[in-house]
Amino acid sequence: MINQDTIPFPDELEHLKHTLKIIDKALEAAGEDVLRLDREYREAKRYMAEYRHEMDSHEKLQNERLLDQTDRTGVFAAEVRNKMEKLKESPYFARIDFVSDGEEEADTFYIGRFGFMHDNENLIFDWRAPVSGMFYDFGLGRAGFEAPVGWIEGELTRKRQFKIQNGVMEYAIESSANVQDEVLQKELAHTSDEKMKSIISTIQREQNAIIRNEKANTLMIQGVAGSGKTSIALHRIAFLLYRFKKQITAEGVTILSPNKVFADYISGVIPELGEEPICEMRLYDVASYALKGIIAFESEKNPLENEDEAWAKRAKFKSNLAFVMLLDQYIDNISERVFSAKDYTCQGHVVSAAWINGRFKTYKKIPVKKRLALVALDIREQLRSLICKKNL
Repeated sequence: MINQDTIPFPDELEHLKHTLKIIDKALEAAGEDVLRLDREYREAKRYMAEYRHEMDSHEKLQNERLLDQTDRTGVFAAEVRNKMEKLKESPYFARIDFVSDGEEEADTFYIGRFGFMHDNENLIFDWRAPVSGMFYDFGLGRAGFEAPVGWIEGELTRKRQFKIQNGVMEYAIESSANVQDEVLQKELAHTSDEKMKSIISTIQREQNAIIRNEKANTLMIQGVAGSGKTSIALHRIAFLLYRFKKQITAEGVTILSPNKVFADYISGVIPELGEEPICEMRLYDVASYALKGIIAFESEKNPLENEDEAWAKRAKFKSNLAFVMLLDQYIDNISERVFSAKDYTCQGHVVSAAWINGRFKTYKKIPVKKRLALVALDIREQLRSLICKKNL
């Protein structure tokens, strides 16, 4: 179904109709693949169970490999089917027309959550693809993008933005800027939900620069509360997983969340962008793993649901500035608590306790164990110096 009364571009209605037909066929084929592979897997498993005692070790190994391959192929087919289902709901959200320098006709690029090829032609480009970056970074006029063959420059001659939901085009707007304010306002008006959503259709130029930054090894995103820091960070993760898919996988990424409520709130963004779910951990989880068998500590408690008055009193004290000052004071005096220097004598030469203690305090910003190793090296050098002076 297409809303023909409110869309000013008949060509876009026809294109959406054509695209949905192709996606429907692809979805049907993907569904058939899933059913076929599921049937093959069950048949192979049943065959192995019935004839396992009659197989030699080589035949067992071959059948196990076949079963494993069928299983992996089935998982991939299910992922394709799921992607097709999402594409059917909302195939794309933008269109750009671009004329490369030296060419006469413009190429049209439709941009969506996922890329989609049909008859060896890109029908929809992934929002993270290099060419899609022009939608976020340029208005009409001179533009360019970094292709595998190098920088390609030309003219951006058309930009349109769409809202397609459940296969219905709700609006289509001609745009000359990167993301038109009208679109941004429409999207922000529908953001109240218990889960964070993707913002690929409303990413601003400055945000896009953060998301696509490939030069910074460590990137810190700063901003006031509600400015979109978390959302941009999640979209950056999705971009890096797409851009460096051979080097980075979802299993190699962890999000450190302040609490379970926050983790649940952001949990749907990465899968919505077409990537596998990302592992999320709280500080408590990190501490439990890193300090297991070393130190015991209390698990997290909800201060609003806890009736332990003594615990609540301790928690309140630990949440104020006075407690922080006590910790700083403890750290400043920790060397006097854990280390007591004595004179060190070697071959008649003495390194005084005062000198040793002074060296220990010099390294006060370094962990105690590392300090001891550095002080030991300093004592050795001091003894060498004393011995050399005596020999002179």
